[in-house]
Parts: sequence; structure tokens; C-alpha cells
Amino acid sequence: MIFMQRAEVLAPAGDINCLKAAVNAGCDAVYIGGSMFSARYKAGIDYEDMAYGIRYAHLHDKKIYLTVNTLLKNCEIEKELYDFIKTYYHLGIDAVIVQDLGVLNFINYHFNDLELHASTQMTLNTHYAYDYLKKYNVTRIVTPRELSLTEIKRIKDETNLSIETFVHGALCYGYSGQCMLSSLNGKRSGNRGRCAQICRKCYTYDNKKSYILSLKDLLGLSNIGELIENGVDSLKIEGRMKKPEYVALVSNIYRQYVDYYYEYGVNKKVSEEDIIKLSDIYNRGSFTKGFYHIHNDGSMLSDKRPNHYGTLVGRVINIKGNSCTIEFNKNVNPHDVLMIRSDSINDNDNNTYEFTLKNGFNKGDKFNAPFTKGKKLRPGQQVFRMRNEDLINDITDKYIKNDKKVPVNAKFTLKKGKEAVLSINDTVKVYGNIAEEAKSSGVTEEQVKKQLSKLGDTAFVYNKLAIDMDDNLFIPMGSINKLRREAFLKYEEYLFEKDKRNTDNIKPLKSIKEINSTVKQEIAVSVADSEQLEAVLKFDF
Repeated sequence: MIFMQRAEVLAPAGDINCLKAAVNAGCDAVYIGGSMFSARYKAGIDYEDMAYGIRYAHLHDKKIYLTVNTLLKNCEIEKELYDFIKTYYHLGIDAVIVQDLGVLNFINYHFNDLELHASTQMTLNTHYAYDYLKKYNVTRIVTPRELSLTEIKRIKDETNLSIETFVHGALCYGYSGQCMLSSLNGKRSGNRGRCAQICRKCYTYDNKKSYILSLKDLLGLSNIGELIENGVDSLKIEGRMKKPEYVALVSNIYRQYVDYYYEYGVNKKVSEEDIIKLSDIYNRGSFTKGFYHIHNDGSMLSDKRPNHYGTLVGRVINIKGNSCTIEFNKNVNPHDVLMIRSDSINDNDNNTYEFTLKNGFNKGDKFNAPFTKGKKLRPGQQVFRMRNEDLINDITDKYIKNDKKVPVNAKFTLKKGKEAVLSINDTVKVYGNIAEEAKSSGVTEEQVKKQLSKLGDTAFVYNKLAIDMDDNLFIPMGSINKLRREAFLKYEEYLFEKDKRNTDNIKPLKSIKEINSTVKQEIAVSVADSEQLEAVLKFDF
């Protein structure tokens, strides 16, 4: 099977730690918000962190997309947006994700060579809408979560634009970008980045309580192959409000499944182990496959609990005084956090109990857990693991404590009467001391290699280190160390600087009125029946 371009794994980041975790775990790109105009206003980062994040992502050959996916007021577009975009344009941001058509027009006019992505919050469901966006130089469509695979494929076929589709994480009950519940009920606009999560609240209907608007999280591992085959270019993970451990685990699991598909041409069978890991890190009462093949279905709802559900690991089989006997149906680890509860939505704090295990237990083991006096626990209640300590520690050790290294090929040359040379990836060359004939014993290749290998806490690791040197030469070991430091510092600066843009390409700031004066105005007319349509068509607009 031949592919022109591999589909990317696109990870979320709400802070710089999440960004690094995503890169370390193997994503291809990260989307992140700045200090303004982000649909997750609590997940935006400041200039210093963004500058570092762009540098870190580009150092590892990853892309970074800036979210400007809220509706803006005219005064914000004219007074703040220009300088905000200009800063990150210069630093080399790879693309901007936009919801507001006015913002789209403004950015395209002033920053004409900046890649623009149409946000899922535009809620554009047909290829006709995307044809309209081409005049703004939109290069990518972030499809609404509500589209079927057939609808996604048609948009790809008709527009030939890059397609980005959500494959994991939270689903909105309403159309993304069209939900007004937060504004009406919570007095906070989701389209201004302040969604109050009204769909996660408990409601009463027919005298019954239920989280009737709360959807399960999407899980698209089993759909990766068909998504790629139907033209999806970017597999997007939701979760800019999530912790680094979540970002790292989900990114890495999707990385494995995408790589497997490209290697073997078939979808990797989704393992129970991976489902348990994903459930342990975050789930809302298991997962849903979303709308790829289903229009609407009650199984998508998580109506008993709106937040992390945990993983079922056992049940209460006996109560005696302030102690309950738990029988485990899965292995549990020391320091796991467990919660005893039932599926009843009427349970309150007296009916639930959360505690931390001191020791681990195997499947089939029984454990007497003391609980707080006054708790009304009962036999038959289920026991859920709310935090898997071993999993968290494993993720932390692999992707959070240790930064990913960039492999390089380097060559060190030492010839009599000439300067020592260290080159990296045939891109950067640094020159050192002149090699002299040794008066006694000369430096050895082993000594040189030892000094050059001291990369320490740099971002680099050798893929290959070649050494070409004459015999019986002298050069101070300190000069080799200096050569190494200068070479890698220069190479790191090269990697960062090559992605920066020249701000001379930016047009001087113009008001919305001035920009619109250069654009042919269009008129949109709403009609309710064929008679009205016929009347409208008589006019020459």
C-alpha cells in the first residue's frame, strides 16, 4: 500500500508541560492556545512559554498550531489580534486554527503566507461551505465531530483540502460552536472560551435525575485505518484541559496504532490492555465510537456520571461494622486510589467512599477495607480504580521526567597543521585549535570520542559519530570540549532560526472597514419556500 503523506497524530496541550509530554510521547503536531482568543481560556500560555514551546516542537521536527478559535469583537480584532499574531508569526508558528470568519479574513489579509485551519467550531458540514473558505487561503478543515465517515470522505474528495478529524476525547452534546446553553444558563459563552460545561450537569425529567446531556468520550483506535483510507490527514486528540499524563499516554497509544497501520496496511486489533490504560487515565463510563457510522444512539450517553468514571476492579461482598470486604476482579497496585460506589445517581457522599491502597492485590484476592464512621456502604456496591499509580509512574518516567533526544550524525576531523573541525548533519561546522605534532604520545581516538560524547543535558544524542584523525597529533582536551559545546549550541540555534519568518512579509495594520473596502460585498438571503426563492432570483445582485 502506497501513501503520499502519513496522517499526523495531533495532540492537545494546555500548558508547556503537556506540550513536552506530547512531543516526548511521539505526536507529530501539537495544538495550543496563547494568552488570548483561545476556546479554552484556562489552558492558554504566556509568551515566554509559547516561544519555548515553538522552539521545543521545532527542535524535534514537530509542528505547532495556535488556537485562535473564539468569536472576537471588532475592537479586539483591530487593537489586539494584529500584534498577537505578529509575535508568533515571527517565531514560526506552523498554522492558526480559526473559528471567526472576520478573524479569518483579517489574518489572511495581513499574514498572507500563514497557514490557516478552519476550526470545528465553524460547524461547516458540506463541501460547499469549504469551497467558500478557499478564498481565505484555508488549507485545512477541522471537521465537526457529528459527521459520518461518508460525509468526511465527500468533503475530502470535493475540496482536496487537508482534513483534520477528532479521534479521541470529549464530545459536545450540541454542534460544536453552536451550543448556547453555557451563555443562557451559565452566563458564560463557550464561543468566548468560557464554556460552563452545562451539558455535564444533572437534570430532572419525568421525576428522574440524569446526566442526560453528558456524552461518553470518543475512542477511534479501531477506526484509524478507514479514516486514513478515506482521506483524513490529521488524527486529533481532544484534551487541552487534561494533565500531561493523559496527553502523553493517549498520544503514544495512537502513535503505535498509526505506525502499525502504515507498516502492515491493516488496523491493529485494539487490545484490552490499551483499553484499560485509556480507561484508567480518563473515561466517562467506557467509550463511544462516535458518529463515524452511527447517526444518533443512546449508547453514546454517560448518564450516570459526567466526569472520570474510573475502571471497575471489584465489588463489596460483605459489610461488618466500619469495614467492608472487597473482592477484586483485576490486579491493583500499591497507592492506587479506589472508590466504592454504585451506579445509582441518587448516591451521595454517605453512599460513596474513596481511599488509597497501601498494598497491591491480585485478581481474586479479598481485602478488608475500613471506612469512615457514618458512611452507608452496602454489599453489591462496585469498586472503581480512580488512579492507577503504576501507570502514572510509568508515563512519568518515560515521557515527562526525560525529554526526548534529537538524533544527529556528526563528524570530527583532525589533521596536522589544520584546525579541528566538528560538523553536525552536514549543516553546521565549527572550527577549533590547530593540531600540532605531539612531542610525546598523541591523543587517541578513544580520548577524542570520550570528550565528544559528553552531551549531558543537551537535546541531542548521536546517531553516528565519525572520527577522522591522523596519528601522533596533540590538541588540548579542553579545546575539544569547547568545540563540542559551540557546535551543538550553533546547531540548536540553526534549527530554531530556520523556521522563523521575516516580518517584512506582513502588511501594515488596517482596520476592518479598510480591508472590507477592497473586497466585493456579498448578500445572503434567507427564503422559506419556492415562491420566495423565485422572487429573489429575479434580482441582479
